[in-house]
Amino acid sequence: MRKFSLVAVLVCAGLVLVPRAKADEGMYLLHEAGKLDLAALKKRGLKLSVKQLQDLAPAIVQMNRGGTGSFLSAKGLIVTNHHVAYGCLARLDATSHKGIMNRGYVARSLQTELACPSYDLLAVLDVKDVTAQVLGVVRAKMTPEKRAKAIRIQKRRLEAACQKKKRKGGERVCDVDALNGGAGYVMSAYMRIKDVRIVYAPPKSLGKFGGDVDNWRYPRHTADFTFMRAYVSPSGKGVSYNKNNVPYKSRTFLKVATSGVRRGQFNMVLGFPGRTNRHATHARAKYFSDRVLARRVKLFGELLKVLPKKGLDGRRYQGMDSRLNNGLKYYSDSIKQFARFGLLARKKKQQAAWQRRIDASFRLQKKHAKLLGRFDNVYHRLGQIQDKLTMLRYMPYLVSSLRTAVDIVRWSKQRRIKDIAREGERYRDKNIYRVMRSSKSLESRTTVAGEKALLLRFLRYAKDLPKTQTLDSVQWLWKWASTRLRRLHKGKKRNFAKRYAKATGGAKPQTDVLAVAVDLMYGATRIYAYDVTNKKAVGKAVARRKKLFKTSARKIKRTRDPLLRFAVRLVRELEKMKKGPLRTFEKVLAPILRPQLVTEVIRPKYWDANFTVRLSYGTVKDYTESKTGKRWRYLSRLTWLVKKGKGKFPFYVPPKLRAVYKKRDFGRWVDPVIKDVPVNFTTTLDTTGGNSGSPVLNGKGELIGLLFDGTPESILSDWQYLETAQRSICMDIRFALFLADKVDNARYVLKELGL
Repeated sequence: MRKFSLVAVLVCAGLVLVPRAKADEGMYLLHEAGKLDLAALKKRGLKLSVKQLQDLAPAIVQMNRGGTGSFLSAKGLIVTNHHVAYGCLARLDATSHKGIMNRGYVARSLQTELACPSYDLLAVLDVKDVTAQVLGVVRAKMTPEKRAKAIRIQKRRLEAACQKKKRKGGERVCDVDALNGGAGYVMSAYMRIKDVRIVYAPPKSLGKFGGDVDNWRYPRHTADFTFMRAYVSPSGKGVSYNKNNVPYKSRTFLKVATSGVRRGQFNMVLGFPGRTNRHATHARAKYFSDRVLARRVKLFGELLKVLPKKGLDGRRYQGMDSRLNNGLKYYSDSIKQFARFGLLARKKKQQAAWQRRIDASFRLQKKHAKLLGRFDNVYHRLGQIQDKLTMLRYMPYLVSSLRTAVDIVRWSKQRRIKDIAREGERYRDKNIYRVMRSSKSLESRTTVAGEKALLLRFLRYAKDLPKTQTLDSVQWLWKWASTRLRRLHKGKKRNFAKRYAKATGGAKPQTDVLAVAVDLMYGATRIYAYDVTNKKAVGKAVARRKKLFKTSARKIKRTRDPLLRFAVRLVRELEKMKKGPLRTFEKVLAPILRPQLVTEVIRPKYWDANFTVRLSYGTVKDYTESKTGKRWRYLSRLTWLVKKGKGKFPFYVPPKLRAVYKKRDFGRWVDPVIKDVPVNFTTTLDTTGGNSGSPVLNGKGELIGLLFDGTPESILSDWQYLETAQRSICMDIRFALFLADKVDNARYVLKELGL
């Protein structure tokens, strides 16, 4: 397929994107780099041409579908954030390498690098615009359902053709992603690598210094980095871990700069920003503010309460604890920032300007007079089912054993549908290995006490929902447990406790019916091992799940296993919502109304982010707190880190680092301006979630840091960009190199980097 400029496509369609963004605002697709004002950027310090910028793409990788990394050597060496590699470290800590999270890890050779369980990455090969090909199948009088199906099938055809292209070794994976709901489409080709290993990770005390206290705050003093390596088979294929695998030969990799950063310096970031709502209507912002924020704060707060209790093995839930705490901070701060920056008022004013644009054009007035009103109506109806929808989506997402049961139920239906016609991405042929892998590792990631505690918290939350949003599946579970409980009460009263213990795997009797339901369900299920430390029991559960993944939907529907029966009802309930109240949102508003608004009314300078690789640019600048007016230097320093140490996590300074600091043995890693070892810095880069671990580059394209967080004003970066207020927070790469050199003796890594 021929690569061509999206600008040319839009010019032909009469949809030239009008520049309306602020100076450093924008997350640009790399094939749109020609739209940048290169003359202005070169005056600021950019030394690369458009082609040289685009040629950097193969050095960028998406880490485990949740962050960004970059190649730093021809032997597949990758650097990313510590919190992006956190899931791998947590799994190792809970299984084969207990204590690795707190100790950190330094490999001394290829042979001592540690394989990450269930961890993979996507290395960028190519990115192309395919808008014309995708929308070419749409006909004027199609129903929303037929339109959605035609687009879905066309996307799959394009992906299949892309994946057939020969490449020496490797597994080529192609994804067609919608831009702003469907105003445009971009196809990304990746090399999928399934064997990723830990090379060098700092101890948790430094990798997460400041913890959730400092999250979304500045100044920061965090060593948020981890070095990893990509491995492939000897023939170059992206296979799962094997001791005979060899390092991936990365043809493009970044050079590490040791010159550091300075105030006013031009910088860029390449990464995979998540989903933004910069071009959303007032209705969407109000829906998020009124129906999502406070409820997520309450739910996440309640879930966090059970994580350190109920006999949980904390190591197995470290990753979830981190995600929930981050989410809680994000949603809590969002409530404050929505009010502080008057986001709803801003959106209302912005929408009024869009309506005036419609009213001023005869063509737009005739075609879109009621367009914005339709958004209002859809989000109003969506708000009426939001709580129920949250339960149906988050419950199986955060309760791993329930998610596996849901996977079994859904796969029994999806496997009968041709891959080209399946909705969603999880059950595509190219991705189903992740589902099977997750099932195989279920017991190694969980405990029965943890699963029961989390599910019970969800059920209690769901039970308190308004009657209009009651979950039928929870009502069924209540009735099922009540019936079973009555049966256990029959007979001699003194034997009830024994009968209850036998039915629940040893649990003590409870009076709360929901707690009883959870006890009975996990006591009776055969698809999850009650004792996750019993290898024989785990083996049987894994074998049963493997067999069930090959079982027909008809047989799954007739199952007597209570966990599966509950999952069947959850899936049925969500499917019912998709055909009912969610239909207008998923089949009309998102893929039809939103593209009409974006392409014909808003006409923005850049697309909303959608987890495709993007380029942003900015300037290293000091940070001023909008709340207090206090100004902080763009660089934080080692001295501040040491003084901030309080002797315990999250402000614990390891003895080795204290010893080096006491001797002032900093070597060549002292910044000439601050006369100290640099730690973190602030920049005007426009970033959001998904950019974690993204390489921050100087004007020559050299690595100067890793993006890992934002200031409180950046909380709303999904909705707005405030150049004068918000800052992206980056770890100065010199801090990682200093630790490798002076503290952890990671000479193996430094040598590979040519340092």
